Amino acid sequence: MAAPGGPPQPPTLPMYMVFNAFEEIPAPPDFPTFVEGWQYTASHVRKNKCFLVTQLHRNINPQGKFKFVNHAIFDGPDFAAFRGPFNPEFKEVTLKGHGPPGHQKKFPGGYEEFATTTGKPLVPWLQRDDNSLWILTAFHVNKEKSAEVADFEKNWRAHSGADFILNAPKELSISKVGLYKKFVSPPVVNSYDYFLRAEITGIADDNNAPALDFLKKLVEFKYPDCVTDTDTALYKTDPEYIIYPDAGKRDLPEGHSWVLE
Repeated sequence: MAAPGGPPQPPTLPMYMVFNAFEEIPAPPDFPTFVEGWQYTASHVRKNKCFLVTQLHRNINPQGKFKFVNHAIFDGPDFAAFRGPFNPEFKEVTLKGHGPPGHQKKFPGGYEEFATTTGKPLVPWLQRDDNSLWILTAFHVNKEKSAEVADFEKNWRAHSGADFILNAPKELSISKVGLYKKFVSPPVVNSYDYFLRAEITGIADDNNAPALDFLKKLVEFKYPDCVTDTDTALYKTDPEYIIYPDAGKRDLPEGHSWVLE
């Protein structure tokens, strides 16, 4: 939402987050790989006083639409992406870490945790162990269909596929789903309106076959007509790409946990 005549303002919530989906990831000019450029940017973001953690989700399908999705969590609004135009210092950081505008194709936005299937906060929600996989679904909606979008939000469990995911085969051990709603994005970027996130904890010894079988069914899920575009894929968060503040893990606001039972 935006203050009249001013920059976008974040919602009044204990947690603020970034989802940034990367579709085309050529290495930035100053680094040999995309990941090294991302690490450079993260090394600056982690100094923000409200920063809690960032998790780089790697698509397990190299041919998937989004090769990586970054998910960063903050416990306050003091981050450039939540307040409108980037300050000059952070703009320089992103130029170095990701290259000039248009060099990489990405979809960044600021999000709130809109709803969860538990009725309790899920973020920051780190992986239970190194075998975990994540289901991420990105949604674009037609905001001109306001009544349908309102119904999508009201009945989000049915319309977003959350209930379908919770009814996955028991061997996948999926017990929670969160829906995240955009509240701000760069003006020239068509960021996704919502992200859905769920953890698969029943993977043993990197046997992804049961999860991939379920993914085939999930991508055929029928969404309401107001949903104009989706992408659903399976991701891993490799431990080396989970980054905390320089001083290490911080205390979380009441009601939040790093790892969920």
